[in-house]
Amino acid sequence: MKLLVVTTVAVTLKAFLLPHARYFSKRGWTVDGAAADVSRCESCREVFDETFDIPFSRNPLHFRRLRRAAEEIRALVERKGYDVVHVHTPVAAFVTRLALRHLRARGKVKVVYTAHGFHFYRGGPFFSNLLYRALEKGAAGWTDHLFVINEEDCEAACSFLSADRVTCLQGGVGLDLSEYDPRSVTEGEIAALRGEMGLKEGEPLFLMVGEFNANKRQADLIRAFAAMRPGKERPHLAFAGTGPVEEPMRQLARRLGVAERVHFLGFRRDVKALLKAATALILPSQREGLPRCLMEAIVMGAPIIGSDTRGTRDLVRLAGGRLFPVGDVTALAEAMEGAVGASFAPLPDEGVRALFCAEECAGRVFETVASLMKKKIMYIALQSAKRNSLGVLKKISLHAKAMSEAFGEDFLGCHVAGKVELEHRPPFLAETPFFSFHEIHAGGLFDLRKKQVHLLLDVIRKKRPHIVYCRYPLACPISLHFFREIRKTGAQLITEHQSKELPELLTLGKRAIHLSERLFGKTLLRQVNAVVGVTGEIAAYEKGRAPHLETLCIPNGFDSEAALLRKAPPSSDELRLLCVASVSRWHGLDRLVRGLAEYEGPLPVKLDIVGEGSESENLKRLCQDLHMGDRVLFHGTKTGAELDAFFDRCHLAVGSLALHRLGLKESAILKLREYCARGIPFFFAGFDPDFGGDFGFALSIPSGESPVAVETIVAFWKDVSKRSDYGPTMRAYAQECLSWLVKAEKLKDWLAK
Repeated sequence: MKLLVVTTVAVTLKAFLLPHARYFSKRGWTVDGAAADVSRCESCREVFDETFDIPFSRNPLHFRRLRRAAEEIRALVERKGYDVVHVHTPVAAFVTRLALRHLRARGKVKVVYTAHGFHFYRGGPFFSNLLYRALEKGAAGWTDHLFVINEEDCEAACSFLSADRVTCLQGGVGLDLSEYDPRSVTEGEIAALRGEMGLKEGEPLFLMVGEFNANKRQADLIRAFAAMRPGKERPHLAFAGTGPVEEPMRQLARRLGVAERVHFLGFRRDVKALLKAATALILPSQREGLPRCLMEAIVMGAPIIGSDTRGTRDLVRLAGGRLFPVGDVTALAEAMEGAVGASFAPLPDEGVRALFCAEECAGRVFETVASLMKKKIMYIALQSAKRNSLGVLKKISLHAKAMSEAFGEDFLGCHVAGKVELEHRPPFLAETPFFSFHEIHAGGLFDLRKKQVHLLLDVIRKKRPHIVYCRYPLACPISLHFFREIRKTGAQLITEHQSKELPELLTLGKRAIHLSERLFGKTLLRQVNAVVGVTGEIAAYEKGRAPHLETLCIPNGFDSEAALLRKAPPSSDELRLLCVASVSRWHGLDRLVRGLAEYEGPLPVKLDIVGEGSESENLKRLCQDLHMGDRVLFHGTKTGAELDAFFDRCHLAVGSLALHRLGLKESAILKLREYCARGIPFFFAGFDPDFGGDFGFALSIPSGESPVAVETIVAFWKDVSKRSDYGPTMRAYAQECLSWLVKAEKLKDWLAK
C-alpha cells in the first residue's frame, strides 16, 4: 500500500507526523511526504520514502500559487498511484481534496483528512464561521474519512458527514512519551529554575507555554494575575514562548504593577522542568484544536487551568482541572487563587498516558485507514417479483450466494426491493444470510420506484458498504437521485448491464422508457465508477455513453447443481431440436421454421417448442402457412419431470437466433448455460464469451434475417455425436467455467487490482 502525507509546510510534518509515518512504514506501507520546501527538512527525508516540494502557501489568497499546487499534487498522485492521501492543515487539506475529487470519485484514491481544529468554532465571528463551515461542508464530499481531535469538532463534523466516517482522536497526534517521564525531572532542576526567576520557597508559580498572539489572550492572564487577592505567599507568572505581542504584554505587566513577578522566559527547551516547577499550567486561549502544552502538562502530572473552549475543555475535564469562561478575568483569577496551596496532581495512570502516546495514536489512525482499503460490497436491485421476472430474481439470488462465498465477511448481502405479484412466493425469495427480498406495497410505477429507492438507501446508509453493485435500473429522475445519494455515502458504484438499453427499448416499443433513458442515461452513468457488461459489446456500449467508466466483461453464470445431467437420447432415425423459452422476436425461431421448410435432407428434423410468449401466436401462424404442423410442435409451459423428459429426448438445443433485433452481436444467455450443464449440445446466432475458442459442443451461426441452414445443424450434430462422452464433458466445463462462483471470483480479483 502507498500513503502520501500532505501538509502546507514541512514543519508540521517534522513536529507532529513523523511517528505516524514510521508506524505505517513498519507495517509495510510506502510512505511519502509532500509540503512546501519539505526537501530541505533532513528529518523528513530520513523518515519518508520520498519527499515532494509542493508550492502551498499559508495565505489562502495566493490563488496562482495554490492553483499550481493543486495541479502538482494531482499529477503526483496520478503518477505515483497512491492508495491513500492523508491531508493535514487547512490550506493544503482543502486544495488537495479539491484537486483529487475526480480521482477519488473514480475510485483511484482514498482521501483522509485530519482537522487539527476547524477554523469555525462556538463563539467565533459569525461571517467567518459561516464561510469556514461552508468550505468544510463542501470539502467533506471529497473526503473518505475525517479525523478530528476534540468533541466540539466531532459534533460539527457529524453534521455534514455520517458518524461512521468521523473519528475523534482524543489524544490528537500524540506525544513521544519516552521524552515525558515525570520522574526524569530532579528536585535540583526544579530548584534551579525557581532560583533563576528569583522565587522564594513556597511562592506559587503559574506557567503559560505558547506563542504570543491575540488568540492566546495572554492579556487576560496578566490581568487575572494582577487581580488575585493578596495571599500568604506572593505568586509569580512565567511565559515560555515568543511572538508578535510579547512587547505589549510586557508593557501591560508594567502598567498593572506586576512586572517584577511576571517572567518572560522566551523560547525554552526545558518545558518539562518548567511544568514540574509550576503550581499550574494556564491556557486562556480564544480557540484551540487540542493544545499540546496541556497534553504535556497532563503526562507530566502538572495541574491545568484552561478557558472553556474546544479542545481545552476536553483536556481540562479529563485531567480534573479548572475551567473558566473565555475572557472572564475574574473567573480566571479565582481559579488561580484556588490552585494556590494545592498540592501537585498525582502522576497520571498508564491509561491516561497511553491516550497521548504517539504510537497508540498512530495505531488508531492506521486501523481506520487500513479499514478503508477493505472492499465491503453490497449487491442491490430494484426488481419486483412477477411471473415473467422469476428467472431474473433466481439469477440474482444465485449470484448473491456466489458473491457471499467469494467475498466472505466483506459481502454485506444482496438486497432486492419490489412488489410481489404472485399467488405463492417462490422458495428462493426466502430470507437468507446473503439474500433479502424487501416486499413493497405501492400504487403506480412512480410510487413503487420512490419506495424502492427509499428502502434501499436506508439499507445502504445502515450497512455502509464501500462498493455498491447494482443491477442497472434504467434512467429516470428517481434513479438519478438514488445514485447521487449512494455516492454521498462515500461508496463506489458499479452497475451491471444485461443489454444495450436504448436499442433494446426501441425494439420493444417502450417509447416512454426509451425517452427517459435518452434524457437521463448519460447523467446517471456519470455517477457510476465502473460497469460490468455480460458481454464485451455491452461493456463497450456503456463506455461509449460515459467515457470515464472502467469496464469489465463478466458473462452470466449458472448453478450447475440445479440442472441435472440429462440422459443421453437413444439412437434415432430423426433429429430432435428443443427450444425452451418465453418465445419472443429476438429468439428468432421464425428463422428456424423457415429453414426447416426449405430443408430437404435425408435425416428428418423436428422442433419442439416448450414455453409461451409474445411471439407464440405469430410463430404458430407461420407454421400453418408453411404447412409445418407435423415438424414444429408447440407444447406450452412445462416444468419438473415433464420438462426433464423433453431435455432427455432432444439431440440439440436452440439458443437465441435473432439478437440482432435488439441491436446485439454478442450475448450471455442463461439458457445456453443450462443446456451446457445438462450436457445438451446447442446452436445459437452471434457470439457468446463463454462458448468460443476450443469449446466444440456449441455451434454459432450467422446473425441476420435469412432462414437457418438446417443442413449445417445436421452436420454439427453428426460431428458431436461421434463423441460418446460429450454430455459429461459439457457438464464438467459448466462446473469449472460457468459457475456463479467463478464469475464472482473474477469480480473480486478485478476489484483487488
